[in-house]
Amino acid sequence: MNESDFVLALGCSLSPLTMRFKKPFRLLQVDIEPQHFNENYADRFIQADARDFLEALLQLTPQSRQPWIQGGQQTYPRVNSLSMRFAKAIASMHSDSTFVLDIGQHTIWLLYAIKALKPLKLIFSHGMATMGFALPAAIGAKLARPEDELVAVMGDGGLYTSLQNLLVLRDLKLPMVIYVFNNRGYGLIRQAQEQLFKKIYAVEFKEQSVAKVAEAIGLKAVQVEAPEALDPRSLKNVEEPILVELLTPREDRVPIYR
Repeated sequence: MNESDFVLALGCSLSPLTMRFKKPFRLLQVDIEPQHFNENYADRFIQADARDFLEALLQLTPQSRQPWIQGGQQTYPRVNSLSMRFAKAIASMHSDSTFVLDIGQHTIWLLYAIKALKPLKLIFSHGMATMGFALPAAIGAKLARPEDELVAVMGDGGLYTSLQNLLVLRDLKLPMVIYVFNNRGYGLIRQAQEQLFKKIYAVEFKEQSVAKVAEAIGLKAVQVEAPEALDPRSLKNVEEPILVELLTPREDRVPIYR
């Protein structure tokens, strides 16, 4: 964003996580909720539904987007890391599910992969970036809408932040799948430290098995090393909680902090 001349914010509350940059650019904020207009330093506000605004804007813009798309693909090549392939496999397998995401690198991979076509099908704490959010939020979401197939996704750091909720999940016997991206550390913080400060501090864990922790608590758990090993027969329409530990390398990076 720092390299932008102009930023158009559509239906975005522009949380501190988004606006952590200095503001050398012009900012136009479009939102249907006027209470968001005085939270940031926008140059202009427009109160409108995002769809109505975009439909009007499209009437004024060229119809061909191909040069822009090609330029973006050349500048930002597709990510095909093991973690990204896990995310795509999960999103494809659970295309009709409600997703509850924690905060970390996995959040960005899943946001690339998930196609949320209905309201309230994608729940995550983006604004405050609360680690440990997904597990208790998933329990609440399943209790509120028991008919929905529910999938919770988190990193090992996020799981350990609210690990005690596995006991609640065990006692309530709520059917859901919990995917844990285990890269043995705080991956997003580690990446930020490496790319912004060239050193890392207190962000790596020793070897540990999330699946064994879940089994010790009394939950069904499996450990998976490749997306091809994810079996829809055992992970779709589950009748009990199951934790799936995904072993991912620390070296996998999300396309931020350029």
